[in-house]
Amino acid sequence: MANLTVNHRVSPTKIERLLTPVEHFIHQNTSAGLVMILFLVLALAWANSPWYKIYEDFLHYPITFGFGSSLASYGLSHWVNDGLMTIFFFLVGLEIKREFLAGELSNREEAVLPIVAALGGMAVPALVYLAFNWGTPYAKGWAIPTATDIAFAMGALSLLGSRVPLSLKVFLTALAIADDIGAIIIIALFYGGSVQITPVIGAAIILGILFIANRLEVRSLLFYGFFSFILWIFILQSGIHATLAGVLAAMTVPFKSYISERDFVHVARKSISRYEYANLANGDAYDIVQLPDGSEKIIYHDDAGPYYSLVQPESVEAIQDLQNYCTYVESPLRALERILHLWVSFLIVPLFTLCNAGIRIETSTMAGAFADPITLGVAFGLAIGKPIGIFSICFITSKLGLIRIAKDITWTHLFGAGCLAGIGFTMSLFVANLAFGNLAHRLNDAKIGILTGSFFAVFVGLFILMNTKKAKE
Repeated sequence: MANLTVNHRVSPTKIERLLTPVEHFIHQNTSAGLVMILFLVLALAWANSPWYKIYEDFLHYPITFGFGSSLASYGLSHWVNDGLMTIFFFLVGLEIKREFLAGELSNREEAVLPIVAALGGMAVPALVYLAFNWGTPYAKGWAIPTATDIAFAMGALSLLGSRVPLSLKVFLTALAIADDIGAIIIIALFYGGSVQITPVIGAAIILGILFIANRLEVRSLLFYGFFSFILWIFILQSGIHATLAGVLAAMTVPFKSYISERDFVHVARKSISRYEYANLANGDAYDIVQLPDGSEKIIYHDDAGPYYSLVQPESVEAIQDLQNYCTYVESPLRALERILHLWVSFLIVPLFTLCNAGIRIETSTMAGAFADPITLGVAFGLAIGKPIGIFSICFITSKLGLIRIAKDITWTHLFGAGCLAGIGFTMSLFVANLAFGNLAHRLNDAKIGILTGSFFAVFVGLFILMNTKKAKE
């Protein structure tokens, strides 16, 4: 038997030891929520510091974008809200499509519960807000407390670990997705401007091109990215809110893989066999075993295995083929989700938080805000309206036999999850900007209500769920 040389790295390099904790943090479920909280605190501290003027200048720092004579110049916060948040909504659209095709909303019976819960969780908060603001010019903010921040809600729930049943986590995820669908519909119907026909026609043509590309199984991420950008420009000019371009474009991204998982395993094995053949050292002891699918596997007589030099041209080609097959087996939709998740969670949403959560906290302002119908309507809508709406509609429809609650979920679990659904934050701040963007004082009152209601929802929801025992199956 030949002595085989093994090239093992005994220990990670210094840079790997430095980056490992960072990578571990990024892939934790709670990390996005923690980063969001950090930027929330930063925004509040900056807005109430002696450097407030710098914060204002930062928000309104002019950025010009365009080509030739077609230039658009807006402040940083405007580009974040109408530009970068389009990518956020694009990711939301991808998640919604995946949920309907292969997720918790793909099964009609299982999808009924979160969809019904989302309807109750949107209707009651809106009614609570209108109870405080009916007949005033500020009734247009009724949609602010209807939203759920999925990242914050799931981050909070993940803190409880195994103390809550898995089915409750699945329920809250599907509820938040259904809630996002409702929020997107509300934005499209109630918070757009006057519609310009020519850009709408242009947007329809681009959308048609994207749908045709989907049917023709075009898989290029660059193709979908380019035409999605053109779609955003048309919708930005149309009077419809620009972020809806992200959702519409996401619906056209292919979900189907180019090759099946079974075919991938077959061709991947062949590539690995080619790689091994190309790098076998003379005299190595091995046997070749024929696998059922027709491919071959090399079995070495030494547990260490051979030393691979990676200098053979055939081995390079085999690796390249294997990389291509990995691309083929991952659908464009899942690839974009994977790529965008980190950018959205750790750049776009934190930047949005920094630009929108800077509330000036002054004694006179706060006292007036907590007596203001906008603040009260938003805060009570999120903290009280959400759990009551979700719980009551689930209870009524369950007693009528229209929906089924999982056996390991108690009604107390459901009410606690309803409280966590009252964490509006990102989506609520977004809708508040649409409703009161031109009324700075009223926007500030709405933000105070969002923060107050969301924090109350976090603490009450976690307290209830921490003290709720699992149901006996």
